[in-house]
Amino acid sequence: MKILAIDTSSKFLSLALSENDKILKEKNRQLKKFEHNRLLLREIKSLLEKCNLTINDIDIISVGRGPGSFTGLRIGLAAAKGLVFKSGRRLMGICSFDAVALNIKDPERLIVVIEDARKQMVYGCVYLNNDIGKLERISDYQLLPLEDFCKYILKLSKKYKKDVIFTKDGINSYKEELKKAFKTAVFADEKKWLPKAANIARLTFENCKLNKKMKVKNSEIEPLYLHSQYANITKPKKI
Repeated sequence: MKILAIDTSSKFLSLALSENDKILKEKNRQLKKFEHNRLLLREIKSLLEKCNLTINDIDIISVGRGPGSFTGLRIGLAAAKGLVFKSGRRLMGICSFDAVALNIKDPERLIVVIEDARKQMVYGCVYLNNDIGKLERISDYQLLPLEDFCKYILKLSKKYKKDVIFTKDGINSYKEELKKAFKTAVFADEKKWLPKAANIARLTFENCKLNKKMKVKNSEIEPLYLHSQYANITKPKKI
């Protein structure tokens, strides 16, 4: 199974080609503002050529759904849907936060992906690496006031008896507040904040293994927007 993975949710353009669980080639390029639209299809073509492949050799095109840049998400998903329409390939969507969390291999801590939604609001999600070393999401994708999100994480931390590691851009905006709320928390290196397309490819393959007959209409795959006027907001799970 060959997978082309795309993520345009951040300031990076991230692409990867994989065969089953093996990454054949990946590219992570930091872009200037509004460059995704100009470079995305060109970079996809270049990546395919380096692996001596065409779009018709791909089985699944998988795209990061965000949360993230409104413009970037629209560009990435539109390009993915266009390639699927042209080639007849299958389309899948993966939350970009899941790809970020997969960068963290710490089994002793809860992994908290946090993004600044402005006005003391954050978009976030909580994960852990389970007993067999697999990433497991233990919360919904949430848009909440920072104070409420911190209270929710504290409850999860007590429930699972684990300290916390924070990752992604929200650290830049709220690091001091997070330090006060979580005395033993650690903060992932900035290199770990990237929603890598290679991780999207890995998650796509895992999803396909779990449900080989899974069929999703292309029209049903939409972005998870960051801001409240666009966001698909889900309430926190009860603990």
